[in-house]
Amino acid sequence: MRLLQIFLLSIMICGGLKAENMFAGFLHFTANWLQIASFHYGFSTDLNKIDSNKVAKDRFGGIVGASVGWNFFVNDEFGLKPSVSIPFTDYEIGFGARLKYLYMDTYAPTHSVGGMLYIHPPRDFGALNLIIGVGANFSEKHNLKANGAYIEVGLGIAKIIPYFVNTDITYRANIYGRHNDLDLGTIHSLNFVWTFL
Repeated sequence: MRLLQIFLLSIMICGGLKAENMFAGFLHFTANWLQIASFHYGFSTDLNKIDSNKVAKDRFGGIVGASVGWNFFVNDEFGLKPSVSIPFTDYEIGFGARLKYLYMDTYAPTHSVGGMLYIHPPRDFGALNLIIGVGANFSEKHNLKANGAYIEVGLGIAKIIPYFVNTDITYRANIYGRHNDLDLGTIHSLNFVWTFL
């Protein structure tokens, strides 16, 4: 602990940093650098009845996955100030983006690959944000395959914190083509995904 105090004091003296710049730098470090690559776990619950007889009828399943990206694109080196002006207002809005892979064990084992856009509102920056995601689904069960796409919208909670509290709550529509081996159509679900590393 004593060594840490000496190290921090030397940074303040040599670099002439103010306390608020150090705190802003810490936020930037935890919100972005610690989360460049993240691992996820969670669960999904289906909202509609699945008509296919070739998949599981269980409406509840687990999720594991990983993502890479930058949660907060900002307008300065240290802080997490929003960077894009909202027209006709004095407010600025922030953005973040991630590429995400999820494995979902719900109606059928499904690999999901896509991108997510985080929109950070000007107030409560870092506490809540909007999520828009799109990507592709690859489902397979008993050598029967179904490929499709997904779109999701929802809320992100505490993206500034790299572990456990950092949550995505999204509504997702998995959309499959008319002719696929599993006879899947559109599956609506509610997903809860936490970041644990």
